[in-house]
Amino acid sequence: MAGSSGDARFLAAREDNKVAYFWDNLVEHLTDLYMREQLERGNDRPVHEHERVVRVMAGETRFSRRLLAKWILERAELAKDSYVGSYFPSFQEGVLYVLLVGPGDRGENHSEYRKARSEQLFARCVAAKAALPERRIIVGIALDARGVKGSSEDFVYVDTDGWTSEAMQAAEKLRQKMGYFVAGKTRHTLFSESEYPDT
Repeated sequence: MAGSSGDARFLAAREDNKVAYFWDNLVEHLTDLYMREQLERGNDRPVHEHERVVRVMAGETRFSRRLLAKWILERAELAKDSYVGSYFPSFQEGVLYVLLVGPGDRGENHSEYRKARSEQLFARCVAAKAALPERRIIVGIALDARGVKGSSEDFVYVDTDGWTSEAMQAAEKLRQKMGYFVAGKTRHTLFSESEYPDT
């Protein structure tokens, strides 16, 4: 007896969702680093602060995890020659992800490279708030291009609740100065993907 087209679409969606395991592994990796006190920064913070990042990332649906994983992996391929910055509005209300993928330290001092990458990530999180002011929670993720040696990860959580008009003006000034997420310097990519694809 032949299966229905609905069954085929479900199986196709399950196959597509395999890429979402990258997102799952990222959340598990972050938690594991914290529990083993091996974070570059953040081991001195209380558990509830760490949990905020994990809770947001774990709150994504399977479909949105698939999209987020593809978003990261595509940019990880593009960043082998230079930094690639991007943002992704979450389906969760008020949440925005900011991604920064670096080319790796290229044999130079990794600590200095990582510090510079982390600082740029935070600046991009601030600029992203100016670009999408309706988003309250900014989760920043910094990674290295796929295949580079000495890769590392950094995570940033920014809750902009209570930001003053002065803080917003400073964020916009930073965005314009650095050219982060500014019209004319930003390429918009539209995702077109069905949760249950046609076979």
